[in-house]
Amino acid sequence: MTARARLAKGLTQAEFANMARTSPATLSAYERGVKSPSLKVLWRILW
Repeated sequence: MTARARLAKGLTQAEFANMARTSPATLSAYERGVKSPSLKVLWRILW
């Protein structure tokens, strides 16, 4: 879900992580399914 949102906006992981106020490593973990974002972070990712 996060990778799809990021790619739809044409952003790199670093750019998208910055917008979502999280680290690129954490965003990568979300995209790989290793971690799940909180609702607060998910809102920032999808908005």
